[in-house]
Amino acid sequence: MTVIEERELATEHGSLRYLLAPGQARMGVLVIVHGQGRSVDRLMEAFVPLASLAGFAVVAPIFSDTLHHGYQRLAGLGGPMAAAHGLGAICDEVCERLGIDPTPVAITGYSGGAQFAHRYAMAFPGRVKRIVVAGAGWYTMPDPTIAFPHGCGASIDMPEGITRLDEFLSMPIRVMVGEEDVLRDTGLRKSPALDRQQGQNRLERAQRWTDSVRCAAVQRGITPHISFELLPNSPHSISDAIRKGRFVERTIDFCLGGSSR
Repeated sequence: MTVIEERELATEHGSLRYLLAPGQARMGVLVIVHGQGRSVDRLMEAFVPLASLAGFAVVAPIFSDTLHHGYQRLAGLGGPMAAAHGLGAICDEVCERLGIDPTPVAITGYSGGAQFAHRYAMAFPGRVKRIVVAGAGWYTMPDPTIAFPHGCGASIDMPEGITRLDEFLSMPIRVMVGEEDVLRDTGLRKSPALDRQQGQNRLERAQRWTDSVRCAAVQRGITPHISFELLPNSPHSISDAIRKGRFVERTIDFCLGGSSR
């Protein structure tokens, strides 16, 4: 049985807690990012047994609603990139503690966690080797002419914009969404402009973002490695995604190098 530790990293803007299941780490680090409900314990309970068996150390940051309000767009009290820098510091600390090279991590998130995960990978592609984006409510489109977080252009939330888009477009990416995730519930961000750009629900938005990333890569002469996968019998529910959609098994398979068809 793998032990799960709760640790705390001190920063100039307050402490950032995280959970760690060290395992053997022969496959490196797998980061799992919680959604707005902050069900960190539930995610660790689901991921750690299989991820540890596969050889991953598992890390789950805990972004507080006060210190890292807006973490989905990488922000926090420390500035527009505070949550992203916090995760980077956590990964550095974990790798040093485990005695492994600070190699790029695999990262996954569900719902709000998926928003953070894909934006983190876009901003810091050198820190990420594979990414699974599951059930995101909306996305940063690979378009430098639109300001972040809707696109990759410079903004208050991303002062320099996404500057390494080509590296992100070359990354193995798996997009997952529940096949029944089609409701416009209260947790879904809505606006006429966003609906026109990305679609009416999470399923449609996941499909459009997948197509947009693929097209952006091809237009830049990059071979895309992005794939789309439906989680069967799953609405927008992390419990259903885990239990019915086999979100954990599918994620670990992909992070181990499974096909990005």
